[in-house]
Amino acid sequence: MHPEDIATAVAEELEKTGSGINVRYIVSDVRTPGDAAKVLGEAIDKPELPWIEFTDEQSLNGMAQAGLPEEIAGLYTEMGTGLRSGAIAEDFLKNKTSVDGKIKLEDFALEFASNF
Repeated sequence: MHPEDIATAVAEELEKTGSGINVRYIVSDVRTPGDAAKVLGEAIDKPELPWIEFTDEQSLNGMAQAGLPEEIAGLYTEMGTGLRSGAIAEDFLKNKTSVDGKIKLEDFALEFASNF
């Protein structure tokens, strides 16, 4: 999701009156990691840019070697596990939540390329 889409959704939620717990997914685009690598690669003139997956152990070790605190590296590794297993997207997919963000991957890729 793009920060502008997040800001729009937050403003809408803050204007609502209500009580209880509400869940709102902020989704700009639903794509595979391979799609993201392809679109971003094309935007920066690297059309063969691959998506490379690491094992949890490789990921954890790489972050630790880069100096990331152990707790943070562990949390990022846990997030990667949840993304790959589908656990993170499970509720979103089960409830067929709409994709209401305005800024799609191709739009972001142009923004990314201009700052690359």
